[in-house]
Amino acid sequence: MYIKKIDIQNFRNYKDFSYNFESQGCIITGNNGIGKSNFLEAISYFAYGKSILSNKDTELLNLNFPQGKENNFTINSQYHTDQTDINFFVRYNSKKQKLIKIHNKQIKKISELYKYIQVVYSSPNDIFNIFSTPAKRRQFLDMSIAKIYPMYINYLSNYKNALHQRNMLLKMNYNHSEKNAWDKIFINEAQNVTEYRKKFITEFKIYFSNAYNDMINEQEKVDISLRLNFNNQANFEEEMLKEIHKINKKESLQQISLIGPHLDDLQINIDNKSANIYASQGQKRSLVIALKLGMSSFIHNSLNTYPILIFDDTLAELDNNRTNKLLNHLSQKHQIFIASPTLDKYSLIKLPLLNLERNQF
Repeated sequence: MYIKKIDIQNFRNYKDFSYNFESQGCIITGNNGIGKSNFLEAISYFAYGKSILSNKDTELLNLNFPQGKENNFTINSQYHTDQTDINFFVRYNSKKQKLIKIHNKQIKKISELYKYIQVVYSSPNDIFNIFSTPAKRRQFLDMSIAKIYPMYINYLSNYKNALHQRNMLLKMNYNHSEKNAWDKIFINEAQNVTEYRKKFITEFKIYFSNAYNDMINEQEKVDISLRLNFNNQANFEEEMLKEIHKINKKESLQQISLIGPHLDDLQINIDNKSANIYASQGQKRSLVIALKLGMSSFIHNSLNTYPILIFDDTLAELDNNRTNKLLNHLSQKHQIFIASPTLDKYSLIKLPLLNLERNQF
């Protein structure tokens, strides 16, 4: 899988920019602030139907757009996969209207994109996302699961809707029969999300461990596990309903759901100790890269495709020998994009060069 070409208009700091790619990818260089990350953001947009770096499409609109006109950005991309070229198009305007097309046909759900394009994106924010809050870790988990099992997006959306409805009831003088009905829906959706998360982690932890060992080549033992807020394999529905009845008064008092997958978390250990507490910054950077490389292997083995790999200047902490060995190995299979203000670290990497200082956009 690789991207062949892209055309960007009024996206971030890009007014009008087009580029044709080699199947190997490229190293993107230029001074800080010139738009390297913005360019990678545009390349990966159709893998998620949104920016990997921002939850708000309004932040992607070009701020230098002429006053008095409707501000909008567009991205046209062509990807090659399974011996077929696939065309993607998105237009978003300041009225918060978004249109996404595949081969000129409008898609109805963002999840439709997940079966076409596979991108593994490594950004400087990854350490914060993985080693900060449970919500950030759940976001990483959910996006990763959706890449392997696209239908998970629908199950997660159904759960979030049931959670929202249940929380709304808890803030009201609710009718008990209505709450009981929503409790059953909530439990059913919670079980669906829980089962997918358990299945994913059981399989992914092997890829994660192997990626770390291959990259670091040391005798450190790493592991990733799912810390479930509620789990009962014998009878999920019956036992969760019992637990809800036990905490009914507490939930009514706090007016929020105190049980369910929205409270799950990931636990990463290194040598049987919490990486969040005991790992050094260097180890955390290596763990984050291993998460991404493990995800890449998981995608390939599950979907029989090599995902596009994007490194937004996230390999700086690895020594040059390991970086060269890693990237030269990966470039034989994947299309790779590397953004960096300096080329010193990547002088031995056989990738085309895109110098944004020499391109007008």
